[in-house]
Amino acid sequence: MAINSLSTGWRPGVCTFGTRPTAPYEGQVIYETDTDLSYVWNGSSWQQVSGGTAVGNSGLVYVGGGALSTATTNFQSCFTSTYTNYRVIIDSPTISAAGDFYIRYLTGTSTPTSGSSYYWAYRGINSSATTADNTAAANPYGYLGWSTSGAGGTGGISMDIYQPNLAVATVATINSSSLAGGSYVIRNGQVAWDATTVFTGFQITSAGAPTLTGDVTIYGYRK
Repeated sequence: MAINSLSTGWRPGVCTFGTRPTAPYEGQVIYETDTDLSYVWNGSSWQQVSGGTAVGNSGLVYVGGGALSTATTNFQSCFTSTYTNYRVIIDSPTISAAGDFYIRYLTGTSTPTSGSSYYWAYRGINSSATTADNTAAANPYGYLGWSTSGAGGTGGISMDIYQPNLAVATVATINSSSLAGGSYVIRNGQVAWDATTVFTGFQITSAGAPTLTGDVTIYGYRK
């Protein structure tokens, strides 16, 4: 069928990231209104065909995100078979009372509460050039940073999360900056889950009462 008009055009299936077809057919084309991107189903995964990069090229592709507004915010169904690795950005994180930021992985809506296969480690340096190292084993809370009350908005957090949706070890590398005790603190660390659990999402939490605020953006690394 040919389209030969200045006032009409071909319209693919219109949906959002969360309402993609559940049983797509090979060659099916969709347009997502929340990401402003077009995708085609290649028989096994959705391939982006618009947005500045061509199919097959490397690059970050927007997956989802949202705002932190409570002590714990879940980001579900963001890890899929479409991408192997992901990047997560947290802009202007703040906390209502002095405390820590953490990440926990999700399987559906469930978060592991214990397990000897969890590890995290970081090295921090503050504006007085004082360094500090810290580690934890068998701890399902992956450490992101600490901040005094209402502080932290001048900093940010970035994470590269490797292979979360595969039945292999999941590792995240983390870079964060925040205000603590009137001093800037920069931390570099890792969170590892040395097991074969398949994760479908994650949560950002203060592991207590303090309210977290900030904007979270999730990207997939296209191969």
